[in-house]
Amino acid sequence: MNLFKLIENQKGENLSTEILGFLLSKKAGSEKFQKYFFKSTIDIDLTSSDLLIEYYTQITFKDKSRPDLLIFTNKDIIILENKLGSYLSTDDQLIRYSKISVDELKSRFSMYPEINIQSFIGNIYLVFLAPKHIAEKCEIDTANFLKIEKNNLSEHFRKSSKIKYRKVYWEDIRENLCDNNPIELEFKDFLNIYLEDNITEMDIEILSNKNTPNSIIKIFNRIYQIQDGIDAPGITIYRRSQSLYSYGTYFSGNGYNFWFGYNLNLWEKYQTPVFLQLHTNKNTISDDVLNYLKINFKIEQKENYNYVMAFTLPNIENWLNILNIILKELPPIN
Repeated sequence: MNLFKLIENQKGENLSTEILGFLLSKKAGSEKFQKYFFKSTIDIDLTSSDLLIEYYTQITFKDKSRPDLLIFTNKDIIILENKLGSYLSTDDQLIRYSKISVDELKSRFSMYPEINIQSFIGNIYLVFLAPKHIAEKCEIDTANFLKIEKNNLSEHFRKSSKIKYRKVYWEDIRENLCDNNPIELEFKDFLNIYLEDNITEMDIEILSNKNTPNSIIKIFNRIYQIQDGIDAPGITIYRRSQSLYSYGTYFSGNGYNFWFGYNLNLWEKYQTPVFLQLHTNKNTISDDVLNYLKINFKIEQKENYNYVMAFTLPNIENWLNILNIILKELPPIN
């Protein structure tokens, strides 16, 4: 996959995940960095070509788990959670990821012939990647993790594999990027934005405004009020999510999956903080339905969010009504 296509419309955590995955690909020409990465995660000083790796980003599993990066080597599996910017979340997501069944892994990644997942005998590495000051606050280690998850791991993994937990610091990633590789050098400059907290005059002006915190709290409260007011038939509410980059609720119905809430990555482009994102179980929407969405609700198709509708601030008092109309009028997908 072309790197520029992977990072189109991406920011922060998602962008860094895509670039990291690309640098681990065989065509990236980043063998030195690859050896560092695999040494720090699975204790093997080898390149991606040596390990026959395949990687996948942002894959959603049946239980709604969505690891940032999933890496298959010729022996082991790496499940990575990236926290570059999403500092309100911790590494408890890795506990959920450990419950992904071997059968689902097999069905999802049967296109990878070098690994017979059903007879997999390697290790499962759960990697928490974050800035050092965030990672050090997380106290789960391998022994405690295994004790917590002893009765929840899949039967296959419990018998034939070892679950291992790793912390990796973004600062160490940055230090092991090569200045002679243009992409690695640009990535290093990008990481500096997140790892060096320089406050500008504009930041000071915004943060000094006494109305800033109250306005953000009002937006968050409105999101939860709207969730409680959803009355469209056939809609099931799932878990709430919160991080620096997103704050909202997952729900589904009539063949669609939805997320409604605040999204920092989209805020700058649309000049509003709140969005509805939707996709179908089959990840396809017919042309007729798509045209209906565009004409009536100004829902745009986006590669990384599938379909997005911005809820503009001047219409804030009508947000709940607008959301219920969409949910009630969307043509069901079988």
